[in-house]
Amino acid sequence: VDLRGRDVAVAGIEVGDLDLAVDHPRRGDASVDLRLARRGGLVEVTAAKLPVRVDLLGGLRWRARQPHEIRAEVQRFAIHEQLEGLVDLPVRGVVDVEATIAGPMSAPEGDLRLRGHELRYRGADLGELDLQAQLRGEQATADLTLDGDLAKKISLRAEVPLRVVPSRRDVRWLPEGRHRVSLDVDALDLGAVDRIASLGGLRGHVDVDVGATAEGGTPTVELGVRTDDLAIEGRAIENGVVLDLDLAFRERLLKIDGSGRFGARGTLELGATAPLRVDMIRPEVAWDRDADAQLGLRVTGIDRQLVGLAYELPPGIVTTLGFTIAAKGSPRGYTGGLAVRGAIAHRDFGASPLRLDVGVNAREQTAKFDFGPLKGVGDLHAEVATRGDLDGLIAGRVDVKEIPLVASVRTEGLGLQLLEPLLPDALFNLQGKLVADVEAAGPLGGPAVKGQLAVRDTAVTVVPLQQRFRGIVVEVEADGRKIDVRDLQARSGDGVAIGHAALELKDDGYEASADVGVRKLPFVRPGIPQMLITSQLAATARSDAKSSEVGLKIAGTEISVLGSTGAAADEIPASDAITYEDGRARKAVAEDISPPPDEVAAANEAVPPEPPAPAKRSVIRVELVDPLAITGPKVAMRWNGAVIATTLGDKRDVQGQLDAKDGFLEFAGNRFKIESGSVTLPQDAEAIAPFVDVVAVTDVQTTRVSVIVRGRLPKPELILQSTPPMEESAILKLLLVGDENAADGDEGQVLAGAASLLAAFQNSALRNYVNERTGIDQLALTFDEDVSQPVLSVGKRVSEDLYVETAMRVNPKRGKNRVEARIEYEIAPHWTVESFFGDAAVGGIDLFWEKILGKPNNPALRSDGVTKGRGSDGEGEPK
Repeated sequence: VDLRGRDVAVAGIEVGDLDLAVDHPRRGDASVDLRLARRGGLVEVTAAKLPVRVDLLGGLRWRARQPHEIRAEVQRFAIHEQLEGLVDLPVRGVVDVEATIAGPMSAPEGDLRLRGHELRYRGADLGELDLQAQLRGEQATADLTLDGDLAKKISLRAEVPLRVVPSRRDVRWLPEGRHRVSLDVDALDLGAVDRIASLGGLRGHVDVDVGATAEGGTPTVELGVRTDDLAIEGRAIENGVVLDLDLAFRERLLKIDGSGRFGARGTLELGATAPLRVDMIRPEVAWDRDADAQLGLRVTGIDRQLVGLAYELPPGIVTTLGFTIAAKGSPRGYTGGLAVRGAIAHRDFGASPLRLDVGVNAREQTAKFDFGPLKGVGDLHAEVATRGDLDGLIAGRVDVKEIPLVASVRTEGLGLQLLEPLLPDALFNLQGKLVADVEAAGPLGGPAVKGQLAVRDTAVTVVPLQQRFRGIVVEVEADGRKIDVRDLQARSGDGVAIGHAALELKDDGYEASADVGVRKLPFVRPGIPQMLITSQLAATARSDAKSSEVGLKIAGTEISVLGSTGAAADEIPASDAITYEDGRARKAVAEDISPPPDEVAAANEAVPPEPPAPAKRSVIRVELVDPLAITGPKVAMRWNGAVIATTLGDKRDVQGQLDAKDGFLEFAGNRFKIESGSVTLPQDAEAIAPFVDVVAVTDVQTTRVSVIVRGRLPKPELILQSTPPMEESAILKLLLVGDENAADGDEGQVLAGAASLLAAFQNSALRNYVNERTGIDQLALTFDEDVSQPVLSVGKRVSEDLYVETAMRVNPKRGKNRVEARIEYEIAPHWTVESFFGDAAVGGIDLFWEKILGKPNNPALRSDGVTKGRGSDGEGEPK
């Protein structure tokens, strides 16, 4: 049979030029020649000896035990071009392949040669690849070299016992056979590896040497790792990190030796031995409890720069730290210890030593920490001791809640500014002192606590409220399992909040209560009139294994609404054509540490699943003891009612609501009469934010206008309706200037009013209206290092290829522009030039190449999934 095809395509997929020749003599073996040419590449398969018999009546019979001769060759196979339209692989480059297989398919012999040229993977240059492999008998060998930007050179030689029987479709590894593996990696570039598999921004170069042998299922391994100039991107470490690590496993003993240096004066010394039983046949890796083990680690010279990689110290604080870890284990028992020594200094007040000692054995565990006193920073002393049977805990014979505990914490005045790096983003600039003298004794699950704790002269800014609270005082006294918050105070502006609370711990839960009085406490929010709040709050809470209840009674509440509002009109509102970006968004790198699927399946079979715990019942009660009054020059309302929400599992039942029956409010310069108002909790058990629904009406000339505020707090939806019907932008013009056909001179007033409303409410129609008239394509509000250094960027896409942006920094750091201009120009598809320059004579130019992998080839779709000039969803909500 001879078959020739040119420009062949199957189901719309290009195959190329095809030549096939099959020779089947009456006696003897068949032969096959296949040649396929496609897009400059060539595939040839020749089976000079193929022991098959074709019987037109009885079918095809393959004589697998007879000799075979098969050869395959691939030339100039450009991976991306050849697979385009079939599969989008993140690999680029050209490969050549030669492969042969001969002999009976019950025990074949094979050879493989693969060469890769200019290989790239996910943007990393792998370079030139050469792989040679052989199969002889039941032993496979492979030699691999790789030269490129990923590493100066990677060499691998492996000899592995394999049983390959194609006639039975059987490929089996023989763990009891002879193994030899050697790997040599010269100057592996971690920055290039980070582009392939995220290393959290790790940079530097690594040399690796591995040698391993095994026979009879018992391995011997030697590993050497050498690093220099290790660093984390964006967090420079002086002199980098240099590490020298040697690992050896032989005769059931793992031995590790290491040394290194980092930073200005940091050093590291490591030594460890661990007895392991390794059986490749079972397979099994187990700790040998009948032999001795030890660990020793010593680190010195940890300075402020190194601490800053994990914890941001307050300005003026410097450190020098070191620690030692020592552990020993034997059939007679084990011990371990950690000793930290160092000093913390303040540039204005001198230095104070820091000391931490931890000791662990099978029966007792202790820890002691001492620091200070240091003027301007304070002091802290803590001790913890437990008497836990660790062997019993690991074996499941001991309940961790029953382990005896003795602990104490003392400080005469610890500066709370040390805790600021641990605060959430919503809190900023924490100041004040912590005073404590607390002791605890009893089981870990419920120790008795005795002592006093106080926070004094404290101030903190709550960023979402744009408000600073000062004069914060918290005084707590504990006695046994009762905790009493005797004094709770906070001030903001001329307002004050004063209260007290109590907590009693139970074996299966707790009971708590709190009373807080608020007097003329200011509330400031963009787009909402400033308010002064006076109220008395009484809260109770109870929880046990079966249920929980929270109650809130609100009495004597008066909310005075002032005439002015926050400066919301200066903010640029959300829009379908505006993309908001948060420069402080954090990235997380997740690592899958789950066991292999077969281990999971085996564990699931061995341990039957426990029945699900019964759903816990929770109740929330909110009651207005007497009417809540909202008064001011432009508003008058009185709210009454109560809400009870009962949740069981994923179901919630809500009874009652808070109602407003009458009153008025002034909106956009017009007085509206309140027709109805309600506040309740949503039926969704996962939702917490209250749901508000208020309807108010007024008459403007001959038009009846309704304002509806509906949705979840804190930013419900604003709906404007009218009779006769008009567009919402026309209704707003009518309310602000008395005419829905506003003149150009009134446009600024209308835009300012719309911007103010959009700061507090959601309304897509007003967003579109504002965007059409401002012409802004993008607004980015970011921060350099903290909220005291905001960066406001306003941009406009001048044409399809040109984007212009201006940025202004408040409190810029030295070496950064206060005012900066940036230009982005798309010079060709996927290629962009960006340039910036500012008033500090700081500038730069960058060239970017962008490619979307695994997504539709839509040129309007950016790599972050946002269409140019639009928000990230159909409603224009900023993300």
